[in-house]
Amino acid sequence: MILMLVLVSIGGLVLLRALVGQAIVRQQHWQRAILAIGFLLGVLVVYSIPIFWPTSSNLEADASSQSSNGAGLQATLARLNQAESTTNPAYTTLLNDYTTYHAVLVVEGGLFTLALGALSIVLWRRFKRAKTPNQGFWSFERNVYAYVGLASTTLALGLLLIVAANLSNVINAQAGFAKTIPDLRSSAGTPKAALYQAVDSWAETGSAATPTILQHQIDNRLAWQGPKALVASILLLVFAFATAKLWQKLIRASRSNQGRWKLQGQAQLALGILAVPTTGLLMIMALANTQASLAPITLTLLFS
Repeated sequence: MILMLVLVSIGGLVLLRALVGQAIVRQQHWQRAILAIGFLLGVLVVYSIPIFWPTSSNLEADASSQSSNGAGLQATLARLNQAESTTNPAYTTLLNDYTTYHAVLVVEGGLFTLALGALSIVLWRRFKRAKTPNQGFWSFERNVYAYVGLASTTLALGLLLIVAANLSNVINAQAGFAKTIPDLRSSAGTPKAALYQAVDSWAETGSAATPTILQHQIDNRLAWQGPKALVASILLLVFAFATAKLWQKLIRASRSNQGRWKLQGQAQLALGILAVPTTGLLMIMALANTQASLAPITLTLLFS
């Protein structure tokens, strides 16, 4: 997920290079302001995404600060995992949820990868067709196509790697789940310790009924994470559509203004730059919250 943080930041920052073309090179003060805004946006994206999508490094840091109070649950799950149990309903439920957790990212991440790949193809084709001014500099339009195409291509390749990594956990869920078991740690006397004790008893007995304490936490999670996933997905579609329309409008305007942007054009340009990292952030939020909504047990055990 560190790769995803870097790639989303590149998506916002690399677009700024498109502003250094002939279209606004004559407006040095405005250019510096845009670059400053873009830098701040990139920093914001990098440091805010872990809030919405906890990474494995967050988990490792959290686990290292806790005791091994979850040793009983770890031992039980490790034993069932090594036996590749298929007759224990509790363990099967946990394993299926873990598999779903990664399968959701494979499907949704795959769709985003295809969309970004298609966008990259369209942008590179338009880049080849875009005209270059007589002065020899790339036009604003050509810069936008080149650098947004580079950003979308990079993001698509990064997502492809993430999808491939998650696909391996779907194909071999037992091995992937075994690597997650050591992370199930808690501090004595905490609500998490009580949760792990209940899940340990559940796995030991092999009951089909989900423990009350676990079901309660799942219900609490879904009460806010389900709506959040829906809202983030809708906003992603709205922002993606609006951002595309806004940049199309800016490109059309650049063909006639010869680099002389009026106040309204400058405002639209700034808005277009703000929209790029915002759309990237919404993509991460939609992925993370959909993943957690469809596989709530795994997220509840790891981050309750």
